[in-house]
Order: sequence, then C-alpha cells, then structure tokens
Amino acid sequence: FLFMSADVSGESAPADDGVESVAVPAQTSKQTLTRVTGLVFCVLCGFVNGYQVCVAAVIINDVVNDLDLCGFGAPMASATTCAMKEFVMTIGALGGLVGKLGLGWVADAYGRRTAILIVDILLIIGTVLGAAATSIDAFLFSRFALWVGIGLAFVVEPTYLAEI
Repeated sequence: FLFMSADVSGESAPADDGVESVAVPAQTSKQTLTRVTGLVFCVLCGFVNGYQVCVAAVIINDVVNDLDLCGFGAPMASATTCAMKEFVMTIGALGGLVGKLGLGWVADAYGRRTAILIVDILLIIGTVLGAAATSIDAFLFSRFALWVGIGLAFVVEPTYLAEI
C-alpha cells in the first residue's frame, strides 16, 4: 500500500500503478503542536546533557573549595587528584547508566508521557538540590538524580518521538 493524503471525501484513490492506496487523514493543529513540542523538549534534553558535562568540568575546582572535598584548606594544586573530586565527576556517569539501563521499564509499564514526567521531575530535583547544596552528600545526590533523569530521557524521548 502507498500512503497519500486523503481527498475531501475521505475515500482512497487508486495510485498511478494500479495499487490501492490507504487514505491518511490530515493532521490537526493540536497534533502538530504536540509533535513540535515533543521535538523541542527532546532536543533540549540533548542540550542539557552536553551543558551538564561542560559546566561540571568548569566549576569542579570551585566545588572542591566550597564543599571542602579534598581536606580542610587544601591548596588547589594538591586538589587535582583528590578521590572525592573524581567521584563528583563520576557519579554523573553512574546515574546516567542507571537511568539508561535500569529505568526503561518505566516507559513500558506506565507509558512514555509518564516516564517523561518522571524525567522532568528528576531534572528539576537535581538542578534545585545542586544549586542549594551545602554538603557533599546533597551535591552527590543532586548530580546522581540529575543524571538518572538524563539517562532515562535518552531512552524514553526518542521512542516517544517515533510514536507521535
């Protein structure tokens, strides 16, 4: 079958090669808005991923100083190989791995829209907690939650786009 737009009557018309075509109803403006909105938010998810990696690399030395990750009053030169500094950078990758490999079932069990809502909640929680963190535990939790959301988004949003 060949796909083509339906005529005014909604009946299918034969194609030039004699094969009957299937009528496809015209797209409504609400459907177009839904698809465009979904596409925009999926693209923004990709930007968030790159943005988080870049920001973390730029601010890591300030985080080391503010949260005293490498010992009280440690000079910056000795803080370049601190284990906690490395863990702050690594926990994001671990969260992304959990989101990508461990939470795909959420979309299958509860639907793509619900999974995208969970992604949004995780991104908001991770961002707000990260900005307000005054302890290393809160900061690590915020980075983990943020990256779980980003990981889940990379699984759910392309599938959702393909379905709408």
